[in-house]
Amino acid sequence: MAGAQAVGPAAETGAGNRTANSAEGGFEQSRQKQGDSSGDDAQNQLRRNDAIAPDKLTDFQQMVSSTTGRTLPIFGASLFGRSTPSTFAPVMDIPVTPEYVIGPGDELRLAVWGQVNQEGSFRVDRTGAISVPQLGTIHVAGLKFSQITEYLRGQLGRVYRNFDLNVNLGQLRTIPVFVVGQARRPGSYTISSLSTLLNALFASGGPTAQGSLRHIQVKRGTGTVVDFDLYDLLLHGDKSKDVALSPGDVIFIPSIGPQVALLGSVNNPAIYELRDETTIAQLLDLAGGRTNIAAGSQVRLERIYEHAARSIGTSILRRRIHRICRTATSYPSVQLSITSKMR
Repeated sequence: MAGAQAVGPAAETGAGNRTANSAEGGFEQSRQKQGDSSGDDAQNQLRRNDAIAPDKLTDFQQMVSSTTGRTLPIFGASLFGRSTPSTFAPVMDIPVTPEYVIGPGDELRLAVWGQVNQEGSFRVDRTGAISVPQLGTIHVAGLKFSQITEYLRGQLGRVYRNFDLNVNLGQLRTIPVFVVGQARRPGSYTISSLSTLLNALFASGGPTAQGSLRHIQVKRGTGTVVDFDLYDLLLHGDKSKDVALSPGDVIFIPSIGPQVALLGSVNNPAIYELRDETTIAQLLDLAGGRTNIAAGSQVRLERIYEHAARSIGTSILRRRIHRICRTATSYPSVQLSITSKMR
């Protein structure tokens, strides 16, 4: 995964520049050396390892604990832990995809051989162009990485003949994004241009105990790019909606939706957030199903309706959750207990 760091002055990785002039064509070369940025790295390390205070038990967790004597975790919260992992340091050497779009701040490295043998590094300026001796200004912003080689070949072909070239990306640009809503560390972040939604979530510490894991939204301009369900990743390993971020994107974590506590003879007792689940059988799938000693198809159910009335009863798996909870819009708190055959 691409790395991320909290917003602040970008670490300068070029400690010095050197310029070499070629005798063959005056093809000027500007090369940036990887410098020692130990001071900035130490500061970033402190930021990444800042401990996040443990979340207090939610009202629903306290209610479940007082009723059952067990404190259930919120499913998925352990993914983010209590501190931002140090593995999310800026990564500069991972390969870029052919779909990567060149933009201001990216460094292009050109190597030309044949009639002319030269190489050079050129940074895309704010106008989206690079300045190449003998050729002048070439606009490259907006081109995909898969297009840049043939495009520059055509530009160089106006001056040179019988040559070949190779184009690589050097240091990549950073982009600003915003993480707001029920995030542990809301704010503005400067992250790698290769970063995705998950990278930004880890950089911000993830959702709080009151934040939703099932409706994490990426907003771009006036629209919503994706409504990400973290359960897809946790339960199925599916991160197909983990979109690449663009400058100025807003990651919004809304408040948590309806919750269900599953305990007893289930494989993963925890508190789960509802999204499209409509049956108790679907809830049991979230918890990894029943254990081998679970008794039949009966469940013990306790619910709170409209934050006031509490009821206790039994149900069968094919009954629908909205019949049990009356309506999902009343923000139901439901507790399901699967009994054991040995009881």
